[in-house]
Amino acid sequence: MTAAGDAVVHAPQCRFCAPHDSRTLNRVKPRRRARNKRALAAIGLAVALAVAVALAGLPLFVFPSIDEPREVDAIVVLGPPRDARIHAAQQLAAEGYSDTIVIAVDDYGIDAAINIDACPPDAAPDEAGLVTRCLIPEPFTTAGEAIMVERLAAAEGWESVMIVTNVTHISRARMIFTDCLGGGVLAVDDGAGIEDSNWAWMYAYQSAAFVKALVAPTC
Repeated sequence: MTAAGDAVVHAPQCRFCAPHDSRTLNRVKPRRRARNKRALAAIGLAVALAVAVALAGLPLFVFPSIDEPREVDAIVVLGPPRDARIHAAQQLAAEGYSDTIVIAVDDYGIDAAINIDACPPDAAPDEAGLVTRCLIPEPFTTAGEAIMVERLAAAEGWESVMIVTNVTHISRARMIFTDCLGGGVLAVDDGAGIEDSNWAWMYAYQSAAFVKALVAPTC
């Protein structure tokens, strides 16, 4: 209330501002809530999908089926030819499971035969009668290794092989080798394990590679 004669002061009006309309605000709020709900639903779906993929991969990459060693025509060390895999293959040979070891090597770098102590200058048997052959698959991948061993098996008359690799690789390697050789494939763990810091990367890599192997078979 103002006294008689007092001037009424009005707030200055903004010439460039949009007029205030409560109906416009009421329309905007539901739209914003709808967008938020859609975003939350998308996030929830992505999380659920990631969890489903992770759970599906447990029996393939974390707890795969590992074969019991038995006598085979050759023990195959899959690349990269790390000491743990080579030693595991040598131990299996020493226990009488095979008199032939094939080590998949690269044509250069640390995985080249010249840098691997277990690779002999020739394929002559050692004192115990063990033959170790270091061969370069083309390409230097699991698929390339399977094709290389398939050709070796055909040339040598092999009917069975035992592949040695790490635990995350066993399921995929067995599938690819079985596809190429048609059977007689055993897969064993090299016993090296995976460092905790590498599990996420290895899990993602092996998952993608497994899907690729299913979609595009090697042989």
